[in-house]
Amino acid sequence: VTAALKLNLAPKWVVQVLAGTYWRVWGSPQHAMECYRHALAKVPEEFKDVVLVNMAGLLYKSGAIDDAVFIMKDVVEKYNDKDPDANFLMGNLYSAKGNMTGAIHHYK
Repeated sequence: VTAALKLNLAPKWVVQVLAGTYWRVWGSPQHAMECYRHALAKVPEEFKDVVLVNMAGLLYKSGAIDDAVFIMKDVVEKYNDKDPDANFLMGNLYSAKGNMTGAIHHYK
């Protein structure tokens, strides 16, 4: 990830998402969120859903379900209501909140 940033091998926002995923896997949600915030500041509008889904996934795993739902509603309404990953995460979020009707809607 560091080499990709230094050598400009990919757009900075893509590398920041990868860095966020690295920190997420290694158990540092604070570092992961910081990377996702940097990515969000640089991502072109047409790819913003990629960063937001990753950010919402981190919030979900951290227990901030309401914050994750807030972000994912925006993703589904504004950016991509057909994305399987976004709908699966939204289904999981609704399920975690006990809203099975909402969960089933997104799982379909």
